[in-house]
Amino acid sequence: QLVSTTQFSITISDSDKKLIDEYLQIANSELFININSEFKNRELVNLMIQGNYFTKIDSEIVMSSQEYKMIVNKIIELMKNNQDVKVAEVRDYLNISRKNALLILEHLDEQKITKRNGDFRSLNIK
Repeated sequence: QLVSTTQFSITISDSDKKLIDEYLQIANSELFININSEFKNRELVNLMIQGNYFTKIDSEIVMSSQEYKMIVNKIIELMKNNQDVKVAEVRDYLNISRKNALLILEHLDEQKITKRNGDFRSLNIK
């Protein structure tokens, strides 16, 4: 049985606030962030995901939610102009590695924003 209360709030310690600032600085300098190598406090990262500071791309990678939205919008724009696109086109358009282009495209496939058809991806418009 679950109990809810309106008085519940999460209290963040001063040391956690410093870590949050550190994590946000990392997010400002790196586009794709490996949780395991960059962040000491996994619970804090989960709170930051819940608070929309980070967007989880896969089990190990997060990115700034602000950067994520910009990248998704750029990919949507590219696909609206070109219909079907290959990973290489996204890589070149965003000026990122093939590995990261594939990572974000697979995430967008899972989110049903895009769909894969062989080597091509397109917007998942119904």
